[in-house]
Amino acid sequence: MVDRWRVTLMKVGNLSGYHVHEKMSQVAIIDEIVDRILLEINPVTLDVAKYPVGLDTRVKDITALLSNDTKCVNRIGIHGMGGVGKTTLAKAVYNQNYHRFQGGCFLANVKDVLETRKGLICLQQKLISDVLKCKNITIDNVDQGIEVIRARICSTKILIVIDDLDNSAPLEYLEGPFAFGSAIIITTRYEDLLDSIEVEAKYKVKELGDADSRRLFIQHAFADNNISDTFMELSKEILEHAGGLPLALKVCGSNLLNQSEEGWRWFIDKLRRVSLDDVEKKLLISFDALKLVDPMLQDIFLDIACFFIGDKAKEVVQIMETCYTFSNRNIDILKKRDLLSINDRDELEMHDLLRDMGRKISCNNSPDEPGKHSRLWVTEDIYDLLKNDKGTEAVEGIIFGTGTLVNNLPPDIFSHHRAIFDHFTTDTFQRMSKLKFLHLEYVKLTGSFEHSFKDLRWLHWKFCPLKCLPSDFYLQRLVMLELPHSKLTTIWKINRSFLQIPHVFENLKTLNMSHSLDLITTSDLTRLPYLETLNLEGCESLKELHISIGSLVRLVSLNLQFCVKLKSLPDSICNLTALKCLNIARCSSLKALPTNLGNIGSLEELNAKWLTINKLPHSIGLLGNLIELKLCFCGNLETLPDTICNLRTLKILYIDGSCRLKALPEELGNLESLVELKAENLIVSKLPDSIGRLSKLIELNLSCCSKLESLPETVCNLRSLKILDIGWCSSVKALPTELGNLESLIELKAMRLTVPKLPDSIGRLSKLVKLNLSVSEKLKTLPDSICNLRSLKILDIDDCHMLEALPTELGNLESLVGFKAERIKVLKLPDSIGHIRSLENIWLKGCFNLLSIAELPSNLKLLSLEGCNSMETLPNLSNMKQLEELNLTGCSVLTEIQGLEDLSSIKTLHLGGCDSSMLADTFTKHFFQVCLISNSSLKFIRYTLDLGITLKFMLRHQCFQTGFVNHQTGLVKPFHLGQKYL
Repeated sequence: MVDRWRVTLMKVGNLSGYHVHEKMSQVAIIDEIVDRILLEINPVTLDVAKYPVGLDTRVKDITALLSNDTKCVNRIGIHGMGGVGKTTLAKAVYNQNYHRFQGGCFLANVKDVLETRKGLICLQQKLISDVLKCKNITIDNVDQGIEVIRARICSTKILIVIDDLDNSAPLEYLEGPFAFGSAIIITTRYEDLLDSIEVEAKYKVKELGDADSRRLFIQHAFADNNISDTFMELSKEILEHAGGLPLALKVCGSNLLNQSEEGWRWFIDKLRRVSLDDVEKKLLISFDALKLVDPMLQDIFLDIACFFIGDKAKEVVQIMETCYTFSNRNIDILKKRDLLSINDRDELEMHDLLRDMGRKISCNNSPDEPGKHSRLWVTEDIYDLLKNDKGTEAVEGIIFGTGTLVNNLPPDIFSHHRAIFDHFTTDTFQRMSKLKFLHLEYVKLTGSFEHSFKDLRWLHWKFCPLKCLPSDFYLQRLVMLELPHSKLTTIWKINRSFLQIPHVFENLKTLNMSHSLDLITTSDLTRLPYLETLNLEGCESLKELHISIGSLVRLVSLNLQFCVKLKSLPDSICNLTALKCLNIARCSSLKALPTNLGNIGSLEELNAKWLTINKLPHSIGLLGNLIELKLCFCGNLETLPDTICNLRTLKILYIDGSCRLKALPEELGNLESLVELKAENLIVSKLPDSIGRLSKLIELNLSCCSKLESLPETVCNLRSLKILDIGWCSSVKALPTELGNLESLIELKAMRLTVPKLPDSIGRLSKLVKLNLSVSEKLKTLPDSICNLRSLKILDIDDCHMLEALPTELGNLESLVGFKAERIKVLKLPDSIGHIRSLENIWLKGCFNLLSIAELPSNLKLLSLEGCNSMETLPNLSNMKQLEELNLTGCSVLTEIQGLEDLSSIKTLHLGGCDSSMLADTFTKHFFQVCLISNSSLKFIRYTLDLGITLKFMLRHQCFQTGFVNHQTGLVKPFHLGQKYL
């Protein structure tokens, strides 16, 4: 035992500290540490399945393999046919076992990621970031990734899942000399791959049994509806053909949901013609069924399968709308039929079997002839087609240069040092007469556009090298033209031939030239009569908008954000009678807004943050449909015009950070629809009485208005208000008497006020959940009525230095979960606090006068008494079965910790600076025998020796790792550390 302790202690002594760059500010350091801690305490769980049928037994089987005692890195292979649920199983295993390791990472869709440019680097980056729980590590190349993996995580016990591996090569770059006990789970369709890499154990995922198959199918096909005998009988034949394959059961079931009996029989008839072991043909029936609903659904499915997996659903819908109607609805139909899914990041996802089926269909039975494919996405195929003029009318879409790069392409195709990807001629597109979607990056096109792209609907040409669009750039059916990061200096040059062509872009609805750093002017826009969206964000050289912008009578959205050289907006902009969204944020050279801005009666959103204007035009009050007005950080803005109070539809008003704004309009209360008002960091001394008429106001933020002296009594009329932030309004001397009338209030932030007391009416805030009174240094008492706040979950009175007593009936706060009272002068806590069964966290750090605590809640999870150096006694802790963290650092006069030995839930115990005799008594208690035998969750104990060295002792995997302890006296013997752990 002693030898094991000696080895363990040497390992602890050699642990490196957390590296902080010397040039980092304290704020940056704190942010980084907080991010790290949040990742530690709130690990991300993976979404497994809507209906996780049949998973429990399988998860237990693999967990048993992970639990095998091994003196090496344990590699486990999960194999089986496509669609059988390998990835779903791996996710469930990861979620259940992640906490047993020091770090972990789930590398999803490895085969697909490796096909993208820098795919291997991306996998290394994710592995390192997830295991180290750091976001700021950048990997530039594969070799660097290998070194970082070996240097930073080689001694860490980790769990890695490598999902969908089809060859062994990547393992060389992703695996390292990880700590013994680490586990690597590999999912693959190929059992022979697992044999070649010599995994320690293999697990074959088999099809579901009859009972589980029936359960999964029924849940997808009928949801919670009753099942008739007829449909139950029809289900039997479908179950027979699905063969226990979860993907087939899910897709078939979802496609039959709410279908008629005739629809079921049609589906079954199709199934009868398919071999029982032909999975793809079974899935193909669901694809064929789309045609009965709407043939357009098939095209949308194929477009997504080939082009848009992983893209934002909102952006894809906009592209789809260029060709199809009701695209949002159609995508929803595909989702409900389980042919695709949308994750919590709004990204489109699709099972690889469905994706492969869609891509196979797009090959039009000519897999080796890309020119006959309807959709092209593989870089080498596209390059060959464009370079050798092999396109045909079959081609409907091309995505080229998005980063997908096959390793065996000629090396001169792409170079990091070249601005252009490669040269092609426009002639090669002439034969592709049905081309609808075209995405290009780093491409230069030469030749005439006159007879090319006649049916093109969406053109995304990133890093377009043209200085302006040529006069023969017709593209009459084009709906979306995206030219981000282009070299354009103007849109086009006007010449005689151009003027002879009426309405060149008569179908164009979206023009995106964002971040085109050389763009100086927009030139004539009259040729874009149907334009709805114009995006010029980040065009840092743009000096003027052509006066013709006023002719865009259908323009709905105009984005000029970060056009830092734009000095003025043409008056003609006020003619945009359809405009709903105008973004001029950070146009720092803009000195004034057009006088007749109010003529844009359709405007709903005006983002004018970070401008240098000193006033708003009076006509702003005419914007009768305005919903959002953002004037944040307009540092020169001194007043708001009274006419702003005429904006009866306004819901959101941000004026925070406009530090010269001295007053708010007297009739502010006329904004009858206002829901959110942010007015932080103003120099106003009072609020208008009319504010009480804002009957729909939900959030009012007045924080850091240091000259605000009081809140008007009328503020208590805001019966819809849910959030009130008056924190750091250091001149506020009193709160309104009838504050309790805010019957909807959920959160009250009142930090660093100078009020000596709170109004008694505060006890009537029956819905209040959070109350923050911290750093209110003149607050002397809390009213007894505060104990009536039965919904309160968080109470924060940190640093209320004049507060010397707490209400006796504080225990009436029956919903309280967190109580923060650090650095206050109370001598004791009210006994009633022990009656709050919901209370989980108590922070009392630095309460130097606190002598004792009579009773504590039985469900407490965290108790922090750090620095309570007058604390003499604690109640018996034996009934606190949920306690996970106990911090007694600096409790130097505490003589005993009763009941500690009964706490099997304890994970973290801080004892630094405690009395040595108390420590000796504690270390000889039965507590440590319990820890040694059964408490594998205890992470660390901190305490300080007489030598002044603070040590961190870890307990992991039922092994109590500590220093040399004399078992007779319980005292720590002198010892040598290879490196002090400070």
